[in-house]
Amino acid sequence: MERIYKWFTDDNPEKETTGLRLSWFTGRFEPQIFSGIECFMLCYLRYCAKLSVLPKKEYLAAYMKIDGMQDVKKYNIKTDTMSAYDYREMSQLTEAYKVIQTQASATWDIYMNQDLTDRSFKVDIYDFMASKKADIISDKMLQTYTRMNDGSNVTEVSKQLQYDLAKVEEVFDEESIKELDVMSTTTGEDKMRFICKTGIPCIDGDLGGIYSRLIITLNSQPEGGKTRLALAHFAYPVMKAGEDVIFYETELSKGQVMNILIAHHIIHLYGGRYKIPDEKLNKENELTPEERAIYEAAKIDLFESGKYGKFYYKGDCIVEKFKDEVTSLVKQSGKVGLLVIDYMGLAESKPLDKYQRPMEMFEIITELYKITRRLVRAIDMCALCINQFNDKGVDAAYAGKPIRSGYIQGGHIATRHTDYDISMTFTEEQKLANVRMLSNSKKRGTAGFKPAMLGTDLSVSIFRQEIVT
Repeated sequence: MERIYKWFTDDNPEKETTGLRLSWFTGRFEPQIFSGIECFMLCYLRYCAKLSVLPKKEYLAAYMKIDGMQDVKKYNIKTDTMSAYDYREMSQLTEAYKVIQTQASATWDIYMNQDLTDRSFKVDIYDFMASKKADIISDKMLQTYTRMNDGSNVTEVSKQLQYDLAKVEEVFDEESIKELDVMSTTTGEDKMRFICKTGIPCIDGDLGGIYSRLIITLNSQPEGGKTRLALAHFAYPVMKAGEDVIFYETELSKGQVMNILIAHHIIHLYGGRYKIPDEKLNKENELTPEERAIYEAAKIDLFESGKYGKFYYKGDCIVEKFKDEVTSLVKQSGKVGLLVIDYMGLAESKPLDKYQRPMEMFEIITELYKITRRLVRAIDMCALCINQFNDKGVDAAYAGKPIRSGYIQGGHIATRHTDYDISMTFTEEQKLANVRMLSNSKKRGTAGFKPAMLGTDLSVSIFRQEIVT
């Protein structure tokens, strides 16, 4: 910590990115991986990140008066001479805290005396991560050796070691340093940014529209129109707002996806005077000369005029490559407002190490949500994760019954990791009547909305809210 701490204050040669580094570091490393006074100083960094201020010594004094003792007890922070202290005893906690306060002030001075001239944050943080990773692995191996010799179950000890090493690899993945290259300058503020409305009243009236830092989940049964809803009411309005979209599509080709957008754009561009279904656009030889002219004009207007955000199509979603692919596209774009994964259940696992087993579906979905959470915070964008119902969900949807948590592929994983969960369902009768029902089961920070009926024209991806029941 001594070598890198000063980089998180405003007294460093790269001041313009200090807030980003602070947010990134405190969001990645938990206090439990540190010990003694280092743990206390990390807790102070987290305190500053929470308040969106850069660390200063006077703020350290304020932290020690208000939150410091609570963190010392919570994380059992002790110096080398305090192993016998029991923090359940208030007198011992108070006595230990006086010593920790004195050491914290002295440690701040030592940290701030570091000379950062001709040094780079990325180089220093890489060295820190490699060194800390080696120390923790050594401790885990020593603990394992001790347990192997005290009669513990070998299988349990082996599984625990594998789990611990996997967690260490995840936390101290040096590749994560690349996230700093694409982090928004607003990341340190940890505030949601309004991007646009979806155009669906029940969602906009409750959620407020599409905001950065949110993970929205859209669930449906097969043939529900989830891809079309995602394109028409999430990707399209984000593009109209001038921001780029990264769209992972695991079923449809790039041409099919682009034509869905173009067919929808034709309706808006010409005020409803022309309607050319995207299925017809896929067969250009069937277009009349007039339709071809309209098609080409709409295509150029949407994708080449510069009036709208760009649309990045990705055909396969490989969980091991996902973060690097998105990061690369963000560098290329510079202004991504929405990331879409359509759909989570068709993402794949192809380990880079040939000896590593591929992930199971629930593991893939879990990992995708975790990576997406880090991405939406780092890049200041919104994410739409699309899921398909499992057998219970499909049966409930066709029966017109409420959709409950766990009714989608991956079970309760999506509910745990998403911020706003939307389900689109239909019975056989509603399908014939071109009707879909929207409902939501998880609504973090909102009141939620009652089930809403949507009239649809899927040929051009129109979803129009008609009645709220």
